[in-house]
Amino acid sequence: MPKPKYVLTCLTWSLCFSLGTLHAVNTVTKQQATNHGSLSEVTKGPLQTAKPAEAPAVSDSDTPSQEQGKALEHIINYGAEGSMLLDLKHKTIRVHGTGVIEYDAIKLEAEEVFLDWTNHTFAAFSKKNKAGEVEEKAVLTKDGVEYIAENVRYNFDSQRAVANKLFTKQDDGILRVNRIKKDRKDTFYADHGTYTTCDLPKPHFHIGVQQLKLIQDDQVVSGPFNLHFDNVPTPLGFLFGVFYFPKGSGIITPVYGGESSKGYSLKDGGYYIKFNDYADLALKGTIHSKGSTAFNAESQYKKRYQYRGDLSYKRSTDRNSHHEEELTKKIKSWRFKWNHGTENNRTSSLAAEVNLQSEKFRAQNPLSGSAGLQASMNSSIRYTNKLVGLPYTLNTSLRYTKNFQSKKAKATIPSTSLRTGNIYPFRKRGGHGGNWYTDIYIQHKVDFENKLSNTIGNETLDFSPKNWKRLFKNGQYGVNNTVPLKTNIKILGYLNLTPTIQYRERWYWKQINYKRKQVYSYDLSTGVLKRNKIKIREEKISGFKRVYDYDFGGGLTTTLYGTHFFSRNATIQAIRHQIEPVVSFTYTPDFSHPRYGYWQTIDGKKYNRFKDAIYGAPRDRATAVMRVALNNRLDMKVKSNAYSKESTKKIPILEGLDLSTGYDFLEKKCPLEDIDLRARTRLFDDLFDISFDATFDPYVHRKKYEDNLEDKKDSPKEKKVPALAWNRGKGIGRATRASLSIGTKLSPERRDSSLEQYDDVEEEQDVEEELRHIQEHPEQYVDFNIPWSLGLAYTWYYDSPDPGKSSTTKTMNFDGDISLTPKWKVTLGSAYNITERKWVDTLTRIGIHRNLHCWKMNFNWRPLGNTQYFEFSIGVKSPLLQYLRYPRERSYSNP
Repeated sequence: MPKPKYVLTCLTWSLCFSLGTLHAVNTVTKQQATNHGSLSEVTKGPLQTAKPAEAPAVSDSDTPSQEQGKALEHIINYGAEGSMLLDLKHKTIRVHGTGVIEYDAIKLEAEEVFLDWTNHTFAAFSKKNKAGEVEEKAVLTKDGVEYIAENVRYNFDSQRAVANKLFTKQDDGILRVNRIKKDRKDTFYADHGTYTTCDLPKPHFHIGVQQLKLIQDDQVVSGPFNLHFDNVPTPLGFLFGVFYFPKGSGIITPVYGGESSKGYSLKDGGYYIKFNDYADLALKGTIHSKGSTAFNAESQYKKRYQYRGDLSYKRSTDRNSHHEEELTKKIKSWRFKWNHGTENNRTSSLAAEVNLQSEKFRAQNPLSGSAGLQASMNSSIRYTNKLVGLPYTLNTSLRYTKNFQSKKAKATIPSTSLRTGNIYPFRKRGGHGGNWYTDIYIQHKVDFENKLSNTIGNETLDFSPKNWKRLFKNGQYGVNNTVPLKTNIKILGYLNLTPTIQYRERWYWKQINYKRKQVYSYDLSTGVLKRNKIKIREEKISGFKRVYDYDFGGGLTTTLYGTHFFSRNATIQAIRHQIEPVVSFTYTPDFSHPRYGYWQTIDGKKYNRFKDAIYGAPRDRATAVMRVALNNRLDMKVKSNAYSKESTKKIPILEGLDLSTGYDFLEKKCPLEDIDLRARTRLFDDLFDISFDATFDPYVHRKKYEDNLEDKKDSPKEKKVPALAWNRGKGIGRATRASLSIGTKLSPERRDSSLEQYDDVEEEQDVEEELRHIQEHPEQYVDFNIPWSLGLAYTWYYDSPDPGKSSTTKTMNFDGDISLTPKWKVTLGSAYNITERKWVDTLTRIGIHRNLHCWKMNFNWRPLGNTQYFEFSIGVKSPLLQYLRYPRERSYSNP
């Protein structure tokens, strides 16, 4: 779980961990040694072993006190390059000349190591030259972490410890203490300590503390502390500090900053609460000199192998203005975010991606990451449960989306489905298929949805409690049952035939009843009452209604291969063409007869009584549709270069070239459906990614003049006529929609191309969270290991819903960076609308970044748009001291 990220907390916790290892060497003896006398020897090589054993009876003169009669309870491993003295009478071990003693989980390496279990002491001393200068310090290793000091003394009976010139490194933090003591009540005293995240022998910066008292898991009291740069003290600090840390909780130090429109500020200061190892809470606040305030609550929770998530709520009151007379205006905004994921989804899982925010929050934070550039806001909560003992799987979700430009919002509260797997009624228990009838399977799907929209007629409402009654009253809801019956039949070993019968049943609680309405008008000049055109009036009727239909058909698929081989010495070895034809047929009867009650006929015209229903209604005529698709893939096999392990390499020429359409045999006028064409490929070792989509209308359109009775004007309209464009020499038809995308990403190899392997699942999940943060905030991440990179993408979109009306949009996107020196990098990204001949304001950004070893400097600027913005920050790289930075932001409106 995350710890409070402030300077003194990192320092004191590092102290706590360093001396906590000494506290762990608590070896209260229970037995006496077996031998008497002394043994002196000189040894080189592997470690020797001394085992504790039961002692014979000894006189009182041999045992000075009861305390001295205790023996060690763990095996001692010892060795030295020089001399080693084992005194069994006085129960001591002394090692000289780069010696090592291993006892329990403690390993001591020093010029002189001493263990005296009579006085319960454990000591290590550094190597010094004739001038008294330290050449090699003592090293204490505990759980893979090294603690280096000039000398260490520890009494494992009284639990008191003393260490001089202590040095240790944990994570990114490096701690140095001149002298530190520990008493039996877990209280630590230290003087002249420094903490830094710079790994140089002479660090660029450090935090210096004159005196420090730490009561473990309780409080920290410090004397004067301040920030040093190149050992030069700065006034950044204070005379004393008192911090309370119950169970890891503590004060979060605010960050100093400033903006031109809000004034100077103290940001993100507050209090951190660690409830336990699974959940925490950070309460932070921000205050500006011109009156703007903000409150932020963040919580993270995690249970390994089960679930993890985070919550955040931010509420702010902004007085954002460049003019003093406008500072009285208050702009209140809020945002709520929740992310949750289930790691062990054997039976059930819950996933949530909730992002709710007010329009004013988005207006006040237009550049808050990539999400701030989106025109819509989406949220969803999904729950899945494999119902044990039942053949069904339950899926339910809540969804909400809002478009800030159109002000339209939609919500699904809830969307629930029950689905079964494949049920084979003609198979014996434990048996397998093989015959067409044993492969017959059936499924059952039940779907329920309740869709709400804030657009009711010409009125747009807010999703607020006062409007919920109207929103639910005008919502769309219903139940849809689907029961497909299928089987697979192999024909001649190459053709796959899939016959299908599908039954659908919908349950609704509202329907429409249509009635004639005669419209009259009174002519004041003549006094005559005129009869106008009859209008159809809609009347909604409440009540349960069952709507069902069915269809049957089948599909036939196969895969064909064609390969052309070249000579053995040719660069191109072979070209293979893969073809996958798909033919399907579906017949649906006519359900518009009055006995069904789905359609209502008035004056020879049919009206759908469930036109506003969520799952629709059966069509007003029978259909017999045959759909044909032809999927193609083209690959080439070439010789590999001399440095490759494999002799040949497969290169895709066309990863897909798909053509599909449909034909309705019961449609009299225009039975052929639209033709869809899709193509995609990657060229030159994935250097270029190309995709193309298009839809064609195969029929000819002609202009037809119709008389408009309301305004008495003739208006030309394009109408589809039953004449194929191919027969008129116009190709396969008129393109109604088309898009082309060509993209490439250029960059040299990384300076450090080694890939780290993560054996710990929790560490791997932390890396995944970091990658997700980089994807959401790409402008905050700079990779100095790549000298330069350039991404280009060209998109072309054509839309022509009606003949004579079309629009074309062409855009060129680019995003790149270049390292001017190994420490300086410039980033640039933008998009140019070729059609409108202007830059896209929201995608244009310029960044300058400096790698300052243990510090970093970033400058981001968005120079275009109505609201321009720049941000400058300089701070420590390590996340342990992420609050040790100076940010400067400014946004200004373009007149």
